[in-house]
Amino acid sequence: MNAITSPFSLLLVALALLAVDATHSQALAMERGLLTGKSISVAGVTRQYHLFLPEQAANAPVVLLFHGHSSNYDELLGLAANPAPYKKWLEIAERENLILLVPNGLFSSSNNKGWNDCRADAPTNSTADDVAFVAALLDLVVAQYQADPRRVYAQGTSNGGHFSIRLAQELPERLAAFAAISAANAVNSECTESTLPISALIMNGTADPLLPFGGGQMASARGAVYSNASTVDYWVQRNRLNTTPQFTTLPDINAADGSTVEKRLYRGADSAREVALYTILGGGHTDPSISERYPANLLTVLGKQNADIEMAEAVWSFFRDKTAAQPVGTASAVFFDAASPGDGFYFVKDDRFVSIAYFGYALGGQMLWLVGTRPIADSPMRFGESSVFTLYCGGSNGSFAQAQNPDAVPLPRWGELTLILNCSTDNPSRLSGLATLNGRDGAKQMQLSSLLSAPGVCSVPGGQ
Repeated sequence: MNAITSPFSLLLVALALLAVDATHSQALAMERGLLTGKSISVAGVTRQYHLFLPEQAANAPVVLLFHGHSSNYDELLGLAANPAPYKKWLEIAERENLILLVPNGLFSSSNNKGWNDCRADAPTNSTADDVAFVAALLDLVVAQYQADPRRVYAQGTSNGGHFSIRLAQELPERLAAFAAISAANAVNSECTESTLPISALIMNGTADPLLPFGGGQMASARGAVYSNASTVDYWVQRNRLNTTPQFTTLPDINAADGSTVEKRLYRGADSAREVALYTILGGGHTDPSISERYPANLLTVLGKQNADIEMAEAVWSFFRDKTAAQPVGTASAVFFDAASPGDGFYFVKDDRFVSIAYFGYALGGQMLWLVGTRPIADSPMRFGESSVFTLYCGGSNGSFAQAQNPDAVPLPRWGELTLILNCSTDNPSRLSGLATLNGRDGAKQMQLSSLLSAPGVCSVPGGQ
């Protein structure tokens, strides 16, 4: 009988997990509400973010909120004593038990903070690796606060909306849905385009003076964009939805705002993915809000602000039932080290590969994202048996696809992982495991317990 399956060892592991969980929970219980000015190092660059933690952070959904070009994370939440429709997200997070991640952009060549979105012809955009920043933040809240990795959502306005589109292209496996406000698909895109389905909400004004509703060059040489209609068509086609939407004219509860709202909802056969279009007739480059109203001097530049809907409430209503897409036949789990909850693994299986991704502080204390895969046809992985993975230093989004074909897309080889996974005899959705990392700096052993496991992981056919 090996160590991982002996009753005595299991008892010790269980007691250790209880002790670690108790200590960890007590520490996290002290962190609640809006935590401002937090920082994280990403590739040697210190990045800042605000974090809102609800009453129960474990298994809570995560909403990423992105400010626009020339703004910042304080202004987005109204912390600079300014009107801020995104401030409503704090109320929603409290009510709905959400984790909010509010990152801060870096300065660009125009001396304005913003995001590196898909527009290759917007020279005043930041050049930072913002996708890696977001990936690191998601790793952190999943590892440290046990957030639900399958219910992660991204929303932004203007440059923040364009960056949300970039995340949907380059980090779609980590997102369940995104919302782009006053933004559209880039004509000259530098993004790596994905084909994964992902729910999308687009909200644009027909009289936007900065983003042409019918497509074309944005103001201030901020790049060319596709029309509102073409942008929506792209996301409808990518999600393979019915091209005839459900149409609704929303009540015009404030006739003085000079605008009205139309909603179109595109659905598929199973309704797992949706695309929503909010057209603000007469609306400008603004976030609709009933309670957070922009001053008149700002509206002379940005155009009219609709007061018939609360933008944040409309977006959350769209997000709330969405979960991240996974390939057909996939079973997955998330593990944490009993001795160091900040370290862990993603385990993913599809019809061709078994893949593993390590996240955490390996060996020398350096934050790493390592990926490895095994072709099922060549080397099936079986529960209770030892399997060896070659590990590569992951890209900005830790792509399994790169590790599946390292010769075509070279990644630095880091070392090896020896892994044993076991299914619980009394709970088919619980897994345990023993992992040994052998890399550049030595060896590290981890006793694993699953935090999240998809149904049927232990009964998946095909080499398991």
